[in-house]
Amino acid sequence: MATVDGSVGLSPYRYDELPNAATHIRFIEVLEAAVDGLIRCRLTTWPIASAPKYTAISYTWGDPTTVSSIHVNDESAMIVRSNCAYVLCQAHWHDPSSFYWIDAICIDQTNDAEKSQQVQMMGAIYQRASQVLVCVGPHDGDSEFLVRFVRTHQERLLDFTTYIQDDNGARFAPLAPVPLRLRLAKSVAWRLCNSMRTHERVLTALAELLSRDYFQRAWVAQELYMGTETLLYCGSVSCHFPALEGLLAISLHDDAFDRDDIMARLGRPPTRRSYRMVDRMLCSSIRLCETSLDIGFLRKRAGMLKLARAAQDRPLSMTELLFGTRELKCEIALDRIYAMLSMMRPSTAQQIVVDYNDTAFNLASHSMALMTNELGDTSGRIADSAVSDLYYLTVVLQVRPEDPAFVAAVDARMGPGNAPSQSQPLISRNSTPLYITGWAGHQLSHTDSGWLFMGATSTRGTMLSTPDQDLPITTIRTPSGAVATFMTSRVRIGDWIVKSNCGTASYAGWDPGLILRETVHERLEIVGAAAWLAAPSDEEMTRVFDVRFDPKDFSTLVCSFRFLLVEDRRMLQIQSAQPLWNDCPMPAPRDELIDPERSLPTHASWPGLPGSVQAILDHVLRINVCIASGSSYAIEPRGLAITQQH
Repeated sequence: MATVDGSVGLSPYRYDELPNAATHIRFIEVLEAAVDGLIRCRLTTWPIASAPKYTAISYTWGDPTTVSSIHVNDESAMIVRSNCAYVLCQAHWHDPSSFYWIDAICIDQTNDAEKSQQVQMMGAIYQRASQVLVCVGPHDGDSEFLVRFVRTHQERLLDFTTYIQDDNGARFAPLAPVPLRLRLAKSVAWRLCNSMRTHERVLTALAELLSRDYFQRAWVAQELYMGTETLLYCGSVSCHFPALEGLLAISLHDDAFDRDDIMARLGRPPTRRSYRMVDRMLCSSIRLCETSLDIGFLRKRAGMLKLARAAQDRPLSMTELLFGTRELKCEIALDRIYAMLSMMRPSTAQQIVVDYNDTAFNLASHSMALMTNELGDTSGRIADSAVSDLYYLTVVLQVRPEDPAFVAAVDARMGPGNAPSQSQPLISRNSTPLYITGWAGHQLSHTDSGWLFMGATSTRGTMLSTPDQDLPITTIRTPSGAVATFMTSRVRIGDWIVKSNCGTASYAGWDPGLILRETVHERLEIVGAAAWLAAPSDEEMTRVFDVRFDPKDFSTLVCSFRFLLVEDRRMLQIQSAQPLWNDCPMPAPRDELIDPERSLPTHASWPGLPGSVQAILDHVLRINVCIASGSSYAIEPRGLAITQQH
């Protein structure tokens, strides 16, 4: 959509500041709109308490380099993306006299303070709207035929949505709210009311529609979930959006049957023709299509479609939302959390303040504590296997090494180890601690040949460092010579080295570890971190601990390993599957890092370990886990039977 004529001479539009971004809202009226022509609008401000009836628009912003100019209040020109301009045309076709709310125009996107306040109440904006227009763009391919087909049959298709199992999109519940015979009669009638050629054409067009960018946008999930009435707009044609889920459900549904039993009941001989007739009546339309359709893809998209009829009184946990929307996209990483606020449990959502001046690391640290509350048992503890969910949070929020809050967290933790303290632990302000169970490991001993795990038969220790180093790296190796653990020489005889089965090992071949030291109190001090590459078997682990983390202590530990070790797994000769964190930047060019001849002069040379990796490991292991003495610590669970093998 090109820039329209007539904008010359108009001044650029400047937003008037909202009287209060938490209590006021802007609406737009589309006075005149033509594709590739003049678009004239009026933008007004209203108190939310006395807002007129309005329609909210759900769409995808589109290419930022393709823009159009619209007239606002007959005196200014506003530059908008072409997708937005087309949506204004669709709004005018729908109802030229209505008030509309569209985020790109009704929020001053250059004002982070206003945007933060308005995004905080985004769910309520869509919930209060009389309708939500789901604008997926102009017609393409066979989309016009599809939307008109759905519009014609939408009452029957909406009826099919009443049979869908709530926790399994696009599948009918085993026990429908109507007698099975009635449901069977309806599904057979649907299959026979159209030819297979029509079914195939409709389903092919549906797959193409669900492949559009709109269905890959993170914000769409909340907008569909909160809308009370959703209408699909494609071009100038509309239909009820939930009818798409009914179409997909009945097209994927197979009625349970036995061919021979059906033949007997019908009094038909079991011929090829009679079998085809039974299949036509009872098999899913997708199975009978000659065109190959990706059923897995359609089932994934079913999860998005069912949001339009989801029960708003059954909010989801943050973990469910992160994994359920993991394939959706957003332009700003923070929106991975902010876009889901209205779908979260109220107790969680109320503790998240939208702030676009915040960093991804800070939001990840705070969100980890909230996820812990949701995942934990009655005492607030979570199993070590849940740590993978917390780790995944740093990936989807795209926490980067250059994040200023992460850099500050690392700087604050560099230096000598913290001595045990009886003072109260310092925790992140307004954040709940993370209680993570299941950190298992061994007590350390030392002989003339090096460090050993007490009680383990599969590992032996070797000191591979020079005694005059400021912070040499110590390793424990397996009998075959492979490195089992990297740790620092802060360790003492009697310390415990433990690891968490956090779920990352299957991707990168490592597990984060901790070095624990017993004190005169019940708490064990965390004196440093360790990197496990090959741990003893679970049967050989001699003690299990619970660890209470300050959220930023934990997120700093996780991100440090992710940035500085995981991306260099090849240098450590770790065999791994395709990593989960493809979006993470490499710390330096790969060919430079794996060159074994490149040694840093300030470090001793450890056999088989490239000099650049020495620096990486040194840096990771220099970072204290705790921001202050006792901010994080370990305890031995009471009543846990432990057999220690000395």
